[in-house]
Amino acid sequence: MANWTEERVALALGLSGGLVFLVGAFVTLLTGSVDLVTGRLTGALDLWSDALLLSVLGGLAMLFSYLGHSTWRDRPFSAALVLIVVALLAAAVLGPGTVVFTLIGAMLVGVAGVLYLIDPMTRAVHYVATG
Repeated sequence: MANWTEERVALALGLSGGLVFLVGAFVTLLTGSVDLVTGRLTGALDLWSDALLLSVLGGLAMLFSYLGHSTWRDRPFSAALVLIVVALLAAAVLGPGTVVFTLIGAMLVGVAGVLYLIDPMTRAVHYVATG
């Protein structure tokens, strides 16, 4: 734990938020399967669509967390913006209706996006301060 920069913490939070989204997708998929077995087809289809959306958002969160740390290291603002949009989409579209994993993952991914914004903002403040 000697060299934990904002980028490394953002990577860890983004990956863990994506994994939380994927766990939520799995739980939602199982709940939808139980609904199908009990004869509630519309409830099952609704939960399965939520599971699909959660898995896509989890994959996007993990992808852009990784890209912000390695490939897009010189463009952290882009990765931060995408991560914040993923977190907002997850919170707004899915909300607390599916499982609590959605909100936990959205918070983790949102914090990762904000952490990726720290470096560009400090450079901008330094540029403005020095003239």
